[in-house]
Amino acid sequence: MEDNLLGGAYPLCRGAIEIYLKLLISNSQSELYKWHEKFTTFEIKQSCCTQIYSEEFDILFENRICKNAKNKVDYLHFGWVDFINGYHDVVRKFLYSVYGIITYLKNKKICKISELEELEHFYKSCHTDSKISHTALF
Repeated sequence: MEDNLLGGAYPLCRGAIEIYLKLLISNSQSELYKWHEKFTTFEIKQSCCTQIYSEEFDILFENRICKNAKNKVDYLHFGWVDFINGYHDVVRKFLYSVYGIITYLKNKKICKISELEELEHFYKSCHTDSKISHTALF
């Protein structure tokens, strides 16, 4: 936000919201830590090291629960949700995304729905092309 360049704050805000939501789920199901770590490792290797998907990732992608979701990048970032107990019973749209996680958290009442709705609003607003006033966010 230095030099009044508020656009630089949006990715940081989105990232903080994503981390918080992931922690809410992980704290309720501790076995998710290993799956989240595995997918984070896939993401790091794919994006900055090899630029290709590992064989292990490809196998997980081929065996994903939601075959209708074809976007490999979405699965790379959020494929670990396949290992959340009851996730696919609750989430029907945007399965491999932050919005799917928010839907799951609302349904399972892991935290206050009003808090999740506010976070969802801010998450949607955290784009540099957002029509919402910068001052409304900070």
